Amino acid sequence: MDGNSGMLPHTHESSATARSMAKRDDYCGRRSLHHQKIEGFFEICQARGLTGEQGVLIPRSNVQHLMLRAEVVEAVRAGQFHIWAVTTIDEGIELLMGVPAGARQFDGHFPDGTVNRRVDQRLREFAACMIAITEPKDAEHALVI
Repeated sequence: MDGNSGMLPHTHESSATARSMAKRDDYCGRRSLHHQKIEGFFEICQARGLTGEQGVLIPRSNVQHLMLRAEVVEAVRAGQFHIWAVTTIDEGIELLMGVPAGARQFDGHFPDGTVNRRVDQRLREFAACMIAITEPKDAEHALVI
């Protein structure tokens, strides 16, 4: 997955998404917390200077419910700010880290060079340390319950 995959400005659903984002939340009469978080982060990025590399990850299922202020929508359309829609955690990992997440193979391991391989290896190291710490060294020192 390259760094631009999943970015709404570069997908087929971008115009529908932009229309959805431009809707106003009349149902509650106030902005939802989800929208406030996106808009709040946008404001921070805008104050620091939009670089075209900032953005947020959201669940793909939330795209249809986006109702953001027009200035956020325009920044997304202009490629100055991004809203990346992901279906899985692995998609988010790949987007944020620029490295494949990696799917578990038939042998139970993950492919070399993937995030999940590194995580799996580190967890195995932790488990080995815990076993070494908790195993009695000899029967004389074993705790009898």
